[in-house]
Amino acid sequence: AFYFVHWFVDLAGAEPWPMEGCDKFVLRFPQRVLMQFLQSFGVVQDIYAKSETHVNEEYLKDSWTKQVPPLGDPPFGPG
Repeated sequence: AFYFVHWFVDLAGAEPWPMEGCDKFVLRFPQRVLMQFLQSFGVVQDIYAKSETHVNEEYLKDSWTKQVPPLGDPPFGPG
């Protein structure tokens, strides 16, 4: 999760003026993408204790249930 926060702050800090860094998130970054990025912190914070596959599956399940319009139940069974 720390890496994601660092990347997030670095993205805004790439602009020469603080207000322009804020504008980047408000005006040029799709709100839906920004929200998905921030919501992924809850899943990614457990990566130290779980395999990459397990974390990825949890993220996909979590994202599936939060889609608008709803997509129904997540798929299950062998891939």
